[in-house]
Amino acid sequence: MTVERFDPANSRQCCLSFVTFMTEGFAPHPPPRWQCRDRQHSIAMFARRLIVRRVGILAGMVPADQFHVQRWPSSVTVEAFLLIDEPLEYPEKRRQGRWRLTRSSRLIDTSTMLRSVSRLVLCFACLAASPAWAGTETASTPSTTTLTPSPTTAYTSAPNSSVTLTAVVTSGATGTVTFKDGSTSLSCAGSNPAVLGGSTAICATTFFGEGIHVLSAVYSGDATFIGSSGTANAFVQKHATNFETTYCNAGAISNDGHSDLAYSHTVPYPSVIFVGDGVNTDITTAVSTVSVTLKSFTSAASNDVGFLLVAPDGTHAFEFWKRVGTSAPSPNNYAIVDGSVQLPSSGVLSAGTYEPTAYGSPPDFYTPGPPVPAPRVPATFSVAAPEGTVTFTTAFNGAAAHGAWSLFLHNAGGDGSATSVSNGWCLTITPAAKAASNTTLTTACPTTFVGSQVFTMRAMVTGDGPTGTSAFFDGDNLIPGCTSVPLSAGAADCATSSLAVGHHDLLADYFGDAANFTSGSGSLLVTVLDPDDSIFLGSFESAVSGCPVN
Repeated sequence: MTVERFDPANSRQCCLSFVTFMTEGFAPHPPPRWQCRDRQHSIAMFARRLIVRRVGILAGMVPADQFHVQRWPSSVTVEAFLLIDEPLEYPEKRRQGRWRLTRSSRLIDTSTMLRSVSRLVLCFACLAASPAWAGTETASTPSTTTLTPSPTTAYTSAPNSSVTLTAVVTSGATGTVTFKDGSTSLSCAGSNPAVLGGSTAICATTFFGEGIHVLSAVYSGDATFIGSSGTANAFVQKHATNFETTYCNAGAISNDGHSDLAYSHTVPYPSVIFVGDGVNTDITTAVSTVSVTLKSFTSAASNDVGFLLVAPDGTHAFEFWKRVGTSAPSPNNYAIVDGSVQLPSSGVLSAGTYEPTAYGSPPDFYTPGPPVPAPRVPATFSVAAPEGTVTFTTAFNGAAAHGAWSLFLHNAGGDGSATSVSNGWCLTITPAAKAASNTTLTTACPTTFVGSQVFTMRAMVTGDGPTGTSAFFDGDNLIPGCTSVPLSAGAADCATSSLAVGHHDLLADYFGDAANFTSGSGSLLVTVLDPDDSIFLGSFESAVSGCPVN
């Protein structure tokens, strides 16, 4: 006797498996009685016909002489698919779970010649539908699956290494969700596949590889809903170690020479050193300058390679190495420090200390970049001499030290130009004597108003007791009367009635002082209307001093 399993999640029926068997010569008359049992209920049913399934095809009645005779034991319990030819009044919810089919020895004794044959199924028609393997009705309602990781950025080791993935499927869906990293099923704290509960499935997991992880949640479908999937990304980085103000990520960086095709040709892209990650010592002040050491760097074609360093704010960015030498066949350490000698433009590279060096024009764009939530490739960045004129000091002076420093390795040299930094990299930060400042622009006034009225805004500056002045801009233009406004308790106000009819992008810059670096605000968007436009202030509202009254 042969028992075959069937996945009920892909069909609408009450049964979970089927058994192949046949009678010798003809079906017993009256038909044999079978009992279909679950844990709490039982029901007697009678066969109405015999249907043969051969290699996935329903063949109808097949003469018994086509099959070999083999006696079936008198006592047997099997799992089976039972379908009912006539409507069966059996609750839909009881169709789920494990069913057991038991031959009744009272009706079928040892003299009954039931024979094991090809795939013959004792069939009845289900209320819900015929089985999927019979080529009939299946689930037809589309479903949607969304996947959300929390947090979206994590570490390869504790603390902050655990990521919880939550899959939400269309309301009412049952079945399972399989969580994957690429094509590999994840190891979850619970089971994977995870059973839906209230249309939600959860997987708590950790990742050991740095960089972007492309995640998916694959819903199995059920008797009503068609399967679906959702995707999301998580970015994983190593905890950096530090000795004083030198921070190191010992994870290897590798590239196969095809950075122009996809970000995934450099792993990880980028490599990150997070200053103040909860393990290493934080630096809360701004940067004066930095230097970088590449550890065990090798390249078959170093003249195709570029390195871009991006500060945590995403705006201070510097290409400090580009198209130097011809190759670096031996794994050596390269310290890149302002004021040293330039790297050569050709020849085999040797270990040593060099200043930032970039040959060739135009600069690389380090794209295609990685998806969110990975650190972004900035739209613009400065370039080292001799192509550019920038140094580490001019590139990063005043940037905040705390946060994720990102190193992008770009190599589009193609096959035969593989590059690696097999022992990772180190970042040495020289803190500035000044503190980093932050400027925000706010207003208590309505941001849509009729023109020719006074509008007041305030620049709020934080840092190390900031003093000095701020200037206010309408786009790129200084606002008259607000070109140098002294700070008082970290704030500077600008009141103006010169804004013309139209839309305005207002900004504020802080010029710094002996203890604080300069900083600029984000935009404050304002719309000034023509007097013919109608905006009224309700009689129950009070006007704000220094603001338009419409």
